[in-house]
Amino acid sequence: QPCGGTIITGQFRDGLVDPEMNCYTFKVQSAKGELRDITKDLHVKFVKDGTEPFNTKINDLNLDC
Repeated sequence: QPCGGTIITGQFRDGLVDPEMNCYTFKVQSAKGELRDITKDLHVKFVKDGTEPFNTKINDLNLDC
């Protein structure tokens, strides 16, 4: 049986200084210590020192399975 996906919602309001120069990435870590880069999945739009609100569903990422 498939495990489903994960919906990620958020906004960074401060602390992301000069994103074009600093190349920020977003990652999640599994209980086994495996890292997954979810930067492209989030479609984050940077604004002054943060991001616009974002909301996405990642179908092949489940935090319970």
